[in-house]
Amino acid sequence: MKKLSPNLVVTDVKISKEFYEKLRFKAGSLVPDKNNPVFLKITVNGIHVYINNFCSLHCC
Repeated sequence: MKKLSPNLVVTDVKISKEFYEKLRFKAGSLVPDKNNPVFLKITVNGIHVYINNFCSLHCC
C-alpha cells in the first residue's frame, strides 16, 4: 500500500476545518458549499484527510 487517507466523520465540518487549519492543514473546497458543508479534503505535507459530516452518511 502506497497511500492511506483517513476519512473522519464529524458533527460539524466548518468547526473541523478551523481546527485543522490551526494545525497547518490546507483546506480544499467545501462540498456542496461553504454555508452548509458536508465534505472537506484537507492536506499537509502530502497527507490527505477527508472529513465527512455524520448526517451526510446517515439519515439524521
